[in-house]
Amino acid sequence: MKFFKRIKQFISKREPSFVRILFEAFAIVMFWYGTWGLAEKYLFPENPTLSYCTAILVGLVVLFVDDMSISEIHPGH
Repeated sequence: MKFFKRIKQFISKREPSFVRILFEAFAIVMFWYGTWGLAEKYLFPENPTLSYCTAILVGLVVLFVDDMSISEIHPGH
C-alpha cells in the first residue's frame, strides 16, 4: 500500500514529466487491453464479425449520444 502511495505522491508533485506520461500511457493501454479482452470473451465469441460490428455500432451510438461528431475526433481537424 505504501508503494502505491509513494508513486502517487511522486507523480502528483511534478509537472508532466516523461515518467508521468509513461505511467499514464501504460494505465490507458492496460484499461483498453482489459476492455478488449472482455469484449472478445463475452460479446458474440462464436462470431467475430458480428462482435466487431456490434462494438463499432455501440461506439458510434455512445459518441453521438454524447453530442460528439466524427469530425471532432478526426486527427486532421
